Amino acid sequence: SFGGGTQQDMGTGFSVESNLRDAANVRFSGNFGHMGQAGTQSAGFRTTYTSRQSGAQVSLTARQAMMPSLAGSGTGDSSPVLRTASLSISDHTDIDALRLDYGINLETVSYLRRVMAASPFARASYDLGSDGMLRAAFSAGTRPAQLISKDGQIDGVDYNADLAALALLPRVSRRDRHMRMERLKAFELGWERSSGSRKFSANVYREEIADAAFTLSGAQGPALWTDLLPDLDSRSFVFNAGDLYRTGFEGAFTQSFGENIDITAAAGRGGALVSSGQDAGSSRASDIRSTLHQEQRSWATLRASAKIPTLNTKLVTSYGWTDFRALLPVHYSLTEKTYQDMGWNAYIRQPLPIFGGLPGRLEISAEILNLLAQGYLPIQANGRRSILTNSPRALRGGLSIIF
Repeated sequence: SFGGGTQQDMGTGFSVESNLRDAANVRFSGNFGHMGQAGTQSAGFRTTYTSRQSGAQVSLTARQAMMPSLAGSGTGDSSPVLRTASLSISDHTDIDALRLDYGINLETVSYLRRVMAASPFARASYDLGSDGMLRAAFSAGTRPAQLISKDGQIDGVDYNADLAALALLPRVSRRDRHMRMERLKAFELGWERSSGSRKFSANVYREEIADAAFTLSGAQGPALWTDLLPDLDSRSFVFNAGDLYRTGFEGAFTQSFGENIDITAAAGRGGALVSSGQDAGSSRASDIRSTLHQEQRSWATLRASAKIPTLNTKLVTSYGWTDFRALLPVHYSLTEKTYQDMGWNAYIRQPLPIFGGLPGRLEISAEILNLLAQGYLPIQANGRRSILTNSPRALRGGLSIIF
């Protein structure tokens, strides 16, 4: 996807919240992880101040990750360090049936060189009464997590917002020997309406993505080292695919059966990357990029979620279809919940009892992403074949202790 992450092979996280004289909530969160594939470590801390009167929120985040050694980086044999710091400010205003959400993210990334970005965002929501809700949104720069109304990740679980934010890093890549940060300018118009046990939603959007970054897998990759960055999540690399300009639309329908079962069907169409199938003829990234072009592609997703009341077990499974010979970036909606999944995915969460009268509770979880390894775009350069993707197959699991 166009978002980056630091999904560790092994890790731990915590979040502590305190009330300041009933005027505000202050939450301090952190995570530590080890990525066995890359043999590196990562850590992050985040402090969030939320006013209980106005709802205004200020967050300060700092992250650090040791990157695998990269030839041609000028760092020698030592592992370079990726450091990020961000300040996020958000607020809202209500005017009768109109609600305005707005804010700005200030971010700096240091790896080989320093890059800074100021990313404003805004969303207007107008309540149409029985006709639903109409929303218009805009963002520029890095993706605004405050506006993304996606229902958790694939699992549909409401994760702790700060821990989820700590797991995300700005998506960075290299182009012409220089580090580049992926930036997005998006405009979107969306509509949502609920009627009893049914919910309908639709949106149209336009996106301009500068220095779009994707995962590149293969035998050392076909591109020169000077145009690659190591991927923190695997032994693969991050490749700069250039600038993308795309438009699209999507719609979704959700039917609830009681309180424990939901079925969602969604479909849409948007810009995708397609390969010409020809050999780039060299290892230059510009020549590899010249073999890629954009075309419109349709997609459809079917998702089912269920909860077993007696055991409190949460089960979610989905299948996302598209032209798997193309690379279809996921559109993270600024106005509605996104249901664009790739391939077959599954999630299970199971609460466990704590014995001995100890406080809190235990939960185990397991997640499978793109189990059938679909949506991989093959590219070829100098007779070497590699794969470009935004949804690599992954298996994750965890144990949570909640007090």
